[in-house]
Amino acid sequence: PGIAAAFQDEAPRSIGVIGTNATIQSHVYRNKIERKNPRTRVLEIACPLFVPLVEEGWLEGEITEAVIRKYLAPLQRAPVERLILGCTHYPLLKGALQKVLGSSVRLIDSAEEVAETLRQVLAQKSLLSDAKGATKIYVTDLPQKFEEIAHRFLAGDLPAVENIQLTV
Repeated sequence: PGIAAAFQDEAPRSIGVIGTNATIQSHVYRNKIERKNPRTRVLEIACPLFVPLVEEGWLEGEITEAVIRKYLAPLQRAPVERLILGCTHYPLLKGALQKVLGSSVRLIDSAEEVAETLRQVLAQKSLLSDAKGATKIYVTDLPQKFEEIAHRFLAGDLPAVENIQLTV
């Protein structure tokens, strides 16, 4: 869905993809983009420090922008028309990313595109429901740290987070 969104209006000449080391090393985005349009240039960059920035709540500011500039310098030199955010943490940096890259680069939130595609599929199959389910959250580490980070990602109140021990 993120790739489809990148091609939504027209075939871009260049697309940047940022993600974790594993995502970038897999070349999954590059391969699918090149299959969709072999003439589109793809620049992939692993941005592993983005995750701790988000988890520490450093979503903007001088340090965050300096890290973004350092990682994305090749995309600015290229330049790219679209940037696919290939990690669930990266959309929280949209403001800082847009500030560094400028308004001419369209940011594509892969997670948002997947959610919208799923909503459309469920609607087509008449499987959407207004019923509210129950959410329970279990962690094997620090519940307070999870709650702090989860509030950055999720709107509204979280249910209680329970610490559990896994046994083998």
